[in-house]
Amino acid sequence: LNAIANPVTLGTIRSRRWKGSVRTFSDAASYSYQLEKVIVYPDKTYEAIRAADGSVSHMVATPNFSYVGVGDGRSDLPRATVERMQNGIKMDPIYIAQHWSNYSCAPEGAELIGRVSAVNVRITGENVKIQWSIDPSTGHVLRTRTHPPSGGEIVTDYSDYHLVAGTPVAFEMHTAENGSTADITITEYELNPTLDPKFFELPSPSSKAAQLEQKITEGKKESSTTIFGITMDKPLPNFPLCQKLLPHEQEPPCRIGAVRGVLKI
Repeated sequence: LNAIANPVTLGTIRSRRWKGSVRTFSDAASYSYQLEKVIVYPDKTYEAIRAADGSVSHMVATPNFSYVGVGDGRSDLPRATVERMQNGIKMDPIYIAQHWSNYSCAPEGAELIGRVSAVNVRITGENVKIQWSIDPSTGHVLRTRTHPPSGGEIVTDYSDYHLVAGTPVAFEMHTAENGSTADITITEYELNPTLDPKFFELPSPSSKAAQLEQKITEGKKESSTTIFGITMDKPLPNFPLCQKLLPHEQEPPCRIGAVRGVLKI
């Protein structure tokens, strides 16, 4: 824990923000986009995705509300996505270090990562479980393993550590989940950044977006319905306004590709 941040610094960390590039790979396709992520401890997350075509979507999760916004549209986030974002904070090393009394840990042997014999530690608390593989010479977390409620395993490797305000930060991450992978390269990282208050405000939907969501929710159709520039010539089933999510977050019956905004039903 001392390797995450010294006690004095740890007590002053209220939020963090990073920006970087993401490239995902799967059997079906690969995507590249820019990602900005903000965490305000203990319970707020903001994620903004800028696709290759310049379109921007964002997701917000707070204790009081959560939503995804795409253009003028806004809709509630799926519960599974909200839980992922909330649990992500609870498994964040800074959060764990600040709330250590709520967690327990147990050794789980060792694992060779590159040339390092990493020490494995199982951390449990606040309804989450995560395994850290730690470099004993530096205290850096080299790998994490989690098992989401949806099943499978998420393995993330961390590398290219740099000090930011005295806190070591991994600027390279590689994640593998259910046959898909993602490579993240951080280009900007801030502790206690100055944040736009609008990040965590619930915006009022435009009249156009409200009409669109009403049409979708009620399953109405006139001669045709256009969503994000795509005209649908068949009746729409009764489902909420489609969300623009990362590939591993997309859920049936409605999907929008994370990069091109292609509506799939």
